[in-house]
Amino acid sequence: MNDDVVLVAENVHAGYGPVPVVAAVDLRVSRGEILAVVGANGAGKTTLLSALSGLLPLAEGRLIVDGVPVRKAGPNQLIELGVALVPEGRRLFNGLTVDEHLRMGLWKQRLSRRVAAERRDRVTELFPILHERRSSPAEVLSGGEQQMLAIGLALMRAPRLLMLDEPSIGLAPVIIDRVFDVLASLRAEGQAIIIVEQRVQKVLERADRAAVLQNGRVVVTGLAAALVDDPRLRAAYLGTKEVR
Repeated sequence: MNDDVVLVAENVHAGYGPVPVVAAVDLRVSRGEILAVVGANGAGKTTLLSALSGLLPLAEGRLIVDGVPVRKAGPNQLIELGVALVPEGRRLFNGLTVDEHLRMGLWKQRLSRRVAAERRDRVTELFPILHERRSSPAEVLSGGEQQMLAIGLALMRAPRLLMLDEPSIGLAPVIIDRVFDVLASLRAEGQAIIIVEQRVQKVLERADRAAVLQNGRVVVTGLAAALVDDPRLRAAYLGTKEVR
């Protein structure tokens, strides 16, 4: 396998009962690459991220994370392998401040104070407002600030793979642009990123490659720019029979 490939998903099946929500999914993402996963509501995008992060066990298939095959692993094991998920809705902890959230991101990591400080400084460099609001509880932050904190929390682990589920929900356009600018900066530094996003035009403009999910299956993959006007993408959203 190419040394730049961070994650390979092979024949992934996953769901919440006997009938899989996602089936026969094959994906890969490399260092310095943004892979967009797009599809209509109910296509299985969040379920796929749950399977890739270990929150949902695989019914079939396997993952390969930085060359390490994974068949049955929970979220703790995948976190240790360098997979970080920013879930839809942020899921922060009321009562904990911004600083406490960032320190929590270092949990169970044996780092020197210097390295821990460098990681925190990098997060606040990307999102300066988090330094300004460092003593504020998460629940008093704006939606945009909460999204920045959720991403910062994931970045404190210096993940090999960063996954984001609908990061633009509820955010003002200027904040959405800021979040996507940060993701572009991370990609330029070699970060591998998978992003699920309903703002299809926006994410395809920023991603390198895209996978279109329809009824739990990947029906087309390719360069993101080439998929913008692809009728198969429109078919996946409109439920027509153009996808083959």
